[in-house]
Amino acid sequence: ITYDSGLGNKSTTCPGNGPVWTEAYGDDTPSACMFTYAHSTAIAPSGHFDASLSVDWAVHWTRNGRAMADLDPITTTSNYTVTVKERQAIVTG
Repeated sequence: ITYDSGLGNKSTTCPGNGPVWTEAYGDDTPSACMFTYAHSTAIAPSGHFDASLSVDWAVHWTRNGRAMADLDPITTTSNYTVTVKERQAIVTG
């Protein structure tokens, strides 16, 4: 999975499937698939970021316990807009 944040060269590629999310993880549990916006979308002329999520698919299958030919890999992509209303920072020192 590759997440394109809509900020030019800022993207995140997730290694493998990752763990299945459960409520026990909460919203703050770190993940290799996380992306944090450093600015609100107030910096974007459109008021939002044009992001996308791409998934690379590889299919291996068997029939009656016998391995069959792999299907050609494909990539699916979904485009969407992201609005970041607020970004907070805490200064300590």
